[in-house]
Amino acid sequence: MTRESIRSLSIAATALALLSPAFAHAQIAQAQESSNTPDAARIEAAQMVPAKAVLTTTLDTAKMQPGYQFQATLAKTIQLKNGPELPSGTVLIGTVVADEQAGTRSSMALRFTLAKVKNGGEVPIKATIAQVFPPHIDYGVSHTPDAADNPGNAWDPNTLVIDQIDAVSGGDLHSRIAGADSGVFVSTTKPVMKLPAQSEMVLAIAAQGSSQQAQAGAGGY
Repeated sequence: MTRESIRSLSIAATALALLSPAFAHAQIAQAQESSNTPDAARIEAAQMVPAKAVLTTTLDTAKMQPGYQFQATLAKTIQLKNGPELPSGTVLIGTVVADEQAGTRSSMALRFTLAKVKNGGEVPIKATIAQVFPPHIDYGVSHTPDAADNPGNAWDPNTLVIDQIDAVSGGDLHSRIAGADSGVFVSTTKPVMKLPAQSEMVLAIAAQGSSQQAQAGAGGY
């Protein structure tokens, strides 16, 4: 073997060694991206059901920090897929979490994780905020029905991405079925955002873990 051939082999081996970490990193990135594909989101959505919940306290970005817990109550009984029935009045526990995607704009990221039923039982849940409506003001007359009164009209399993403009005063709602957060409110005109008590939310909700079970089952075919 000539010296030129040996040198060429040495250069090729060195280049391969340098490229291997980058190749491995690319494979990891591709695997992470594939876990959040539209197909994965559709599988999650298929396990969710629409629900209406009413916020019990005001959420104010000027007064809250990540870790703050809040509650909402289910307006109507729902039957979870791969999970139990959640009666009307079930308390949904949520947490304000840090949002690293908002950049310099003020944001409020919310995450529902638990349903507490009246008999003391607890059900881990995953929920996506599909739409937000202001509180109904009772003037002694019936209000005009909106999508919150029939959540199935506001969300269905074909809806994987939600962008509600002016969901709150000075802020938009952005949520994803496959996202970790239930929803993120991002300011558009104001440094402070408020979600008033008695605001109504349409949620897409599932028992936590049901989507992973569905994906595992789908992978077996």
